[in-house]
Amino acid sequence: MRGGRGEVWLAYDTELPRAVALKRARIRDDTMAAFHQMRREASALAELNHPHVVTLFDAVRVPTADRAAGAADGGPAEGETWLVMEYVSGGDLADQPTTSPREAARVGAQIAGALRALHDKGIAHCDVKPANILLTQDGTPKLTDLDAAFRVECSETITPHRLAFTPDYAAPEVVRGSPTYASDVFSLGATLHALVTGGPPRRRRDVGADTGEVVRTESFLAPRGTVHLDGDLGVLTRPLTRMLQPDPQDRPDATEARRMLEEAAGLRKPLRRPDRRYLAAGAGVVLLALAVAGGVRWWPGGGSILPGEDHTARSGRVASIGDQRTADPCALTDPTALDRFGRAELDRAYGNFDRCDVLLSSGGDEFVDVKVDLNNGPASELDAPSRTVGSVQVVEEGPESEECNRTLVLDGEKDAHVTVTAKLVDERAAPLCDIADVATGSAVEVLNRGELPRRAGTPVEASLAHRDACTVLDGKALAVVPGIDAEPEDVGFGNWDCQWRSSTRDIVVDLRFDRSPPLNAQEDGRVTRVGGHDVFLQAEGEGDQTCLAQVVHREYPAGDGTAVETVRLTVGGPQPMDRLCDLTTALAGSVAASAELSSR
Repeated sequence: MRGGRGEVWLAYDTELPRAVALKRARIRDDTMAAFHQMRREASALAELNHPHVVTLFDAVRVPTADRAAGAADGGPAEGETWLVMEYVSGGDLADQPTTSPREAARVGAQIAGALRALHDKGIAHCDVKPANILLTQDGTPKLTDLDAAFRVECSETITPHRLAFTPDYAAPEVVRGSPTYASDVFSLGATLHALVTGGPPRRRRDVGADTGEVVRTESFLAPRGTVHLDGDLGVLTRPLTRMLQPDPQDRPDATEARRMLEEAAGLRKPLRRPDRRYLAAGAGVVLLALAVAGGVRWWPGGGSILPGEDHTARSGRVASIGDQRTADPCALTDPTALDRFGRAELDRAYGNFDRCDVLLSSGGDEFVDVKVDLNNGPASELDAPSRTVGSVQVVEEGPESEECNRTLVLDGEKDAHVTVTAKLVDERAAPLCDIADVATGSAVEVLNRGELPRRAGTPVEASLAHRDACTVLDGKALAVVPGIDAEPEDVGFGNWDCQWRSSTRDIVVDLRFDRSPPLNAQEDGRVTRVGGHDVFLQAEGEGDQTCLAQVVHREYPAGDGTAVETVRLTVGGPQPMDRLCDLTTALAGSVAASAELSSR
């Protein structure tokens, strides 16, 4: 095969032994100094060992007949440079038919993980496109053509040729000769667009006979705002809109792009288990009086608000959350405002410490859970706000079949936001978005008074509310998972939720605190006693390709009965279930022995 910068041959390594790909590097500078530079870079890239990057094993130099003769006569021993790479036999994505947005998002999330690993080493790929993503026999995507990559800090390519890129997929700053890490995110977005629609988001135009003019005009359309998304991109619409921003500073980094694509692919959702109290909820139908009519939404204490209407705060106070550990999410709820939909009951002690629930019931059966969540992280990837009420922006997400969501972005908070969710817990019909809007009105009214009120009283000393989820597992404990670093990828609100991700395997470890009714082996899996704690182990406890361990920390009085605080530990990824549960069991043992759980 012959590519833009070299030929690729299938070869056999007789030393190891294994099949390898040999690529003849076409470089401008064919000196020994250039070869030694390439050899050093090959050695550095060989240490990457990422499951979604084609491994570059070595760079070798083979003297040509003429140059070997020159060396014998005392001349320089120069010749051809070959790259020895992992052989990937399934072809590339350019040869594949178009696919669904969800499947493209799955592939994109894996390649975004590969880009993050490259960026961590100071390298930008600069030529991400379908032809540079190879497939193994089992369909695993792998990023290739790393000899075109660029060291961002020292502004030079890792091999001695000039910066190479493909115009249809290149970010505008790449064409200007100034690639950044964000350039790869742009190119990945263009690649995913092509996987779904059959082509990149920009159409080639014949500007003139000069190839350079065509390239430059094509690539500089982006800064002028002419990047358009074609066709039905479904769940990819929001991620690609952000990834294809013309200004690199407006794009997400590879880590954030991976998170968005995983959510679009449905890979993150299984790590959040539906509330167990709903598993036995009965079926039935209830007739509800609608609280919304004629397009007018009624907000408690605030009169009516028309959709899209913009309101300005009159008090001068700025909505904020304040100290995360003492902020009271239940202060944002008003059960009496929800009584029009059914019997509303406040539940202060369910789930993690960053949430509060109001349960709606009829005839003794719960049918809707209205949940208020405090969340870490900016809501910058969300759609534009539907309306602004005082110092709170309200973002409406499209209703789903079983839930309706509202996100509240606060003027006084850059790194936190609030979500309000109305969720069905049985099969009866309910006006979920109307319920969510009324609950949102209650929350907005409280937030516009200033800082969120504090919790009443202090949790007992033994409570997990005083613990840090990110310190329950240390680096030694996490070392049982290949490629896991002790530094978490995601830290939840109040440090009550923490997530780690392997850099060499598709494995995610999620640890969070939880409160629930007492666990039992029938619903929660096999129970063992470890370090003085009951540990419940359940295969697929958080969805497909997950294993869940619940480590019981303490039991305490709650209402007319008892409840438990637990550490919920989930290990997920495309691994054999036995492997996932072995890792989960090992980590659960470390959780049970952790100093964070030693005092109860």
